[in-house]
Amino acid sequence: MTDQSELLSPDGDGFAPGDPVRLLTSSLAPMMPRLHPSAGQWLVPAVAPLRAGGLDGSGITAVVVDTGVLPDHPSLRGRVDAMIDLTGTGREDRHGHGTVVAAILAAQAPGVRIISVKAVRDDGTADVSLLAAGIVRAGLELPDGGTVNVSAGRRTPGCSGTCPLCSAVISLKAGVVVAAAAGNLPGITYCPARSTISVGAAVSWDADADFDCPPPEWTLRPG
Repeated sequence: MTDQSELLSPDGDGFAPGDPVRLLTSSLAPMMPRLHPSAGQWLVPAVAPLRAGGLDGSGITAVVVDTGVLPDHPSLRGRVDAMIDLTGTGREDRHGHGTVVAAILAAQAPGVRIISVKAVRDDGTADVSLLAAGIVRAGLELPDGGTVNVSAGRRTPGCSGTCPLCSAVISLKAGVVVAAAAGNLPGITYCPARSTISVGAAVSWDADADFDCPPPEWTLRPG
């Protein structure tokens, strides 16, 4: 595995360790007030499990590199095996984005186990060094392989795949699969999405899409 200090040095693609990254979402506003509006209420994703080939995620561990998670969310209770904070702001999610990501994942794969690596601060901000460190730490949490979800990144159309974020993904051992948000712009314009599995929306490689992938329906339930 590549030494982390090598991943965080400035490179020819114009990255520097302190460069900001952003959550790839339509709004950077905190989601927690809507997700958990009161002590007895939660929004939960109303999605059916994805069971292609009869698979439901059993035996798989997924690391969510994000704003942390709230293990008390109804979709996550008893499913979170570890919570790691790299931001210095505490392990739990105070923003909501990481909990939303983990809840959708858990709803679609009922057998999956969750590990949270908090690499985005409570206000939704992070930087290249913090997110790269989160990706590396996620790989270390999966000695037997598994999946890593990264819904944050930095828009860098000129990256040649050697930036700290892409290098962090490439450094992970075989058996660790990373899925990263690409943003809905032509081509894969965000790192680390360009170096791993990514999904975006575009009508062609040279035109913005006139649509977006709709989020799942959410329902308010007591809990």
